Amino acid sequence: MSSKQQGLAARLWLGRDAEPPIEQPSSGSQGTAAKRGKEKARQKAGALRERAAAAVAHPAGRAALIGAGVWLAARGTVEAFHRVRRSYLRQLLFDLTAALEELGQEHWVDFGCLLGIHRDGDLIAHDNDIDLAVLNPEWHKLLAGLQRTLPSKYSLRVVTPNDQPQSAWLRVYCPLGMADLFGAYDAGHDEIYVDCGHGDTMHIDRHLILPAGRMEWRGRTLRTPANKEGTLAVRYGPTWRTPAYMEKGADTVEGNKLHSRMFRALGVLGIRI
Repeated sequence: MSSKQQGLAARLWLGRDAEPPIEQPSSGSQGTAAKRGKEKARQKAGALRERAAAAVAHPAGRAALIGAGVWLAARGTVEAFHRVRRSYLRQLLFDLTAALEELGQEHWVDFGCLLGIHRDGDLIAHDNDIDLAVLNPEWHKLLAGLQRTLPSKYSLRVVTPNDQPQSAWLRVYCPLGMADLFGAYDAGHDEIYVDCGHGDTMHIDRHLILPAGRMEWRGRTLRTPANKEGTLAVRYGPTWRTPAYMEKGADTVEGNKLHSRMFRALGVLGIRI
């Protein structure tokens, strides 16, 4: 009796339509298939090597390869620079807010500094400064107090722009970055006037700012506007939750400056300075 006949007889005997046994490939056929797979992989790798060699041999290919290498190196260098600079700026923020507390000067984090900390949980990677507002400051008195209170590694000066002599703010320098302290004044009509010199960003409803709130960040307590999200909506518009490189929001003066436009163009290439 053949094997097929034996299988049929077995199914009839068991009274059910049993499935015939599945034939397993022999170890020899498995080995042959594996060898064929390895050979195809070697051939594919060889073809890729040949294409790469041909591309490098062509002047345009060499230029593209060099360009890609330069781009990767530049991007890696910029990212490393950002990490170092941000660490300096964090320490400056901690030292500066502690000094303002010691001097009894009412203040709060604002603008890009507030945006990064509240939205991203950290300072914005490509920012070169931190921003604070100080309420009704006497600049030269505050300058003297900070010079006395801050660590000596920082340098300070009062900035008065040539094109806006009526404006002034205090700038504190650290390695690779700085802090800007803008004066905030009661403007009447339930409004706070923040003298940063740039249009619509200078006027904000008082109830959004005062009384100042507090938030914990990296083990420190920072003063913030009373309504952080309301303040950010005024500063940066309804899309403030979506990160955008060189975002200046309502500050169209700063946003339209040549350096801002150049940095945005570099950002399209993935290089964010």
